[in-house]
Amino acid sequence: MLILNNLLEYFGIDKRRFHMSWVSASEGAKWSDVVKKVVEDVRDACEEEVKTAG
Repeated sequence: MLILNNLLEYFGIDKRRFHMSWVSASEGAKWSDVVKKVVEDVRDACEEEVKTAG
């Protein structure tokens, strides 16, 4: 994971835009939680980028 985080940083990609999680097909509630967390993190990253760009 450390190498991947370093690559993301090198290419200028906010690490909040990348997530890895193991979710079984039978874990619908966990899938929902993971997706909600990813959406929140990406929105936060986007809002921060817009604030710093403008």
